[in-house]
Amino acid sequence: MPASVIDPRSSAVPYVLLLFVCLLVFLVCIINFRSLRVYRRKRNLLIYAVFALVLTLIAYHANEVSLGPSYISYGIKKTQTPIYAMEKNQFGVTCYCDGGKEATFFMVMKCANATLQLDEQANYIKVNDTAVKIPFSFRGSGEQTKPVYFTVNANVSSVEFYPSIERESGSSIMVTTWLSEIRCVLYPATGSYAMADSLPIPVP
Repeated sequence: MPASVIDPRSSAVPYVLLLFVCLLVFLVCIINFRSLRVYRRKRNLLIYAVFALVLTLIAYHANEVSLGPSYISYGIKKTQTPIYAMEKNQFGVTCYCDGGKEATFFMVMKCANATLQLDEQANYIKVNDTAVKIPFSFRGSGEQTKPVYFTVNANVSSVEFYPSIERESGSSIMVTTWLSEIRCVLYPATGSYAMADSLPIPVP
């Protein structure tokens, strides 16, 4: 997590103060207005219900704000086996989540000089032959690795992959590190490709 990220718990302080103020106002009203102490009156029951609802909403928002977003980073697990053109190959992409909320998003994987294939059991979404969406879902902190299947086109000197994160509506996430490109280079002597090292880039 970047050092510049503000602790989300500090953002909940105004809600906590508002909660105490509301409680104090309610206690003052109960002390100064004796009629409010008669809990069997319908009017009083309505006042109690409205006040309880207000406190619940304030407490809920305070909790949501204190949890903050989920921090997402990702990297690749390089394949150790040679990559050959016109054959099915694969490598793994790993996403890491740090946070207390549920986080759902897609890893969008695009490529050049190759065709991507679906892992149907994992609910991948095919955009076209050179792009797929890989779903990730976290309930709190965790780590998940999923495969990327591809076939290298014939007679190409290199293959490039371009990963990115696509947020789902309502999912509060913040990407802290990312990869701009994953590259496979041809070795003419063997006719195979090897995956080059790809270092994560921290988000400033």
